[in-house]
Amino acid sequence: MDKEIKDLCTHNTWVKTSRKVLKGRKATKSRWVYTIKYNRDGSIGRFKARFVVCGYSQVQGKDFTHAFSATLRATSFRCLMGIASGRKLKLEHFDVTNAFTQAEMDDVDLWVEPPKGYDQECDPQGSFVCHLQRALYGTKQASRLWQDTLAKFLINDLKFVRSTTDPCLFRHESKEHGIILLGIYVDDIIVAHNFTGFEWFKSEFCKRFRAKHIGPLYWFLGMAVDQDDRFNVSISQDQYIKNMVQKYCPGSHKIKRIDPQSPKFGKLRLANCDEERARAKKLPYQNLVGSLLYLSVMTAPHIAYHTSMLAKFMSDPTPEAYDCALGLLLYVASEPARGITFNGSTDIPVTRSKSGKDDLRPHRNRIKSNGGFLAYSDSSWGPGVAYPMYGYVIYMFGGIISYASKQLKVVAFSSCEAEYAAAAHCAREISFIRQICADMGIVLNCPLVIAVDNTAAIHVAENVGVSAKTKHFEQCHHYLRRLVQNLSLTMIHVVTQYQKADGFTKGLDKTKYIEWIKQLYNFV
Repeated sequence: MDKEIKDLCTHNTWVKTSRKVLKGRKATKSRWVYTIKYNRDGSIGRFKARFVVCGYSQVQGKDFTHAFSATLRATSFRCLMGIASGRKLKLEHFDVTNAFTQAEMDDVDLWVEPPKGYDQECDPQGSFVCHLQRALYGTKQASRLWQDTLAKFLINDLKFVRSTTDPCLFRHESKEHGIILLGIYVDDIIVAHNFTGFEWFKSEFCKRFRAKHIGPLYWFLGMAVDQDDRFNVSISQDQYIKNMVQKYCPGSHKIKRIDPQSPKFGKLRLANCDEERARAKKLPYQNLVGSLLYLSVMTAPHIAYHTSMLAKFMSDPTPEAYDCALGLLLYVASEPARGITFNGSTDIPVTRSKSGKDDLRPHRNRIKSNGGFLAYSDSSWGPGVAYPMYGYVIYMFGGIISYASKQLKVVAFSSCEAEYAAAAHCAREISFIRQICADMGIVLNCPLVIAVDNTAAIHVAENVGVSAKTKHFEQCHHYLRRLVQNLSLTMIHVVTQYQKADGFTKGLDKTKYIEWIKQLYNFV
């Protein structure tokens, strides 16, 4: 707490002001927040105290105007890791001390109650309040002001170019300083460089902000990041999984592990009586599934379908659904560590069509020139399934850049429509990744390849026209057709055996699930 107060005073975060200037207004509440920071191995790194403003008591229009600020997307983070591997860039990590307080307040006057425990010494009568000069933690606008301050410095002073697709990505490229890519998550800065201009950036950045160079990137947002001498990058969440087990399954020997191929996931349902709701209300279902979702979104794509199933029952779960969530957690904890690895490879896998030919072979050179960029999309459809699941997975530089397992928001009347809609969603993600790569200095040559296991969907995309089976298709899904027609995308057919998105759309039996995981993580 003493260190926090010292840092805040160093930044001149506030000015003591008499309460008389409030003129009937109330000072915004404040409080202390205590957290424990852990190292990568789970040991305690430090005890941290943060003095924050109770932003929930701020009134829009009086205490703040705009509050939105962007954060680095998971796809953007993995894309940066892939580019670092493919372009042989070294990854470094910076942390900004009290980042928000290094941004000046906007034109809104904000008074807050002084820190408890430190106000009685110099103000026993309680006649003073703190008039904020800096964006203190907890205020609605703090994150936005810090982001604007950082962006202005990088763009105006260091001549970085900000990505128009993801505003948390920056690029600097020059003969003098080489290539420097930045990924920013609030006050954590990832730097990917080719050694030429790193010392220049380090000097200029630490001169402007009170920041510290932690060293090579090895721990980021609860993920372990490893980069070897060959620039291969791997990300995993082993410690995160162990912490989840300790939190939710302290007596894990009494809880049965449930494998993803278990039929129990297909039998999940909403609670249908007050007794079930009363039992489930006592269980931390939302917290557990939220933790599993973060795991599946960042480094564990093989459980994306199952976490998507569990998330459907957030509002009204049953005790059986909670048991499935615990069983899935124990499954992830007991299996070999997987994670996602980028080895910089541009090799393409073997895929076969119904004729037995390798349909990827004619596109081999283009795929290799695009860093091994290759996408797969799939959808489940069957009688009685109004809203089928869809999934996709996109590879680049030997690793998984993006993936999803979600439910279609349209009623599909045929497998063709379901596959066509799934490929359209994948095409949207491909456009997003293409733009990120362009902003990071990598131009992907068109057309990019997307593999599906439905020939009818390919024909609908390649041929402009209306038929009795396609006249009701929604216009948003014809975005795929436009990309195919202008040669931005090309679609090829693969049999289900080689469809790497298959496990995102349905529950597979044990044999198929194991084979799918091997293909998904490029183990075969």
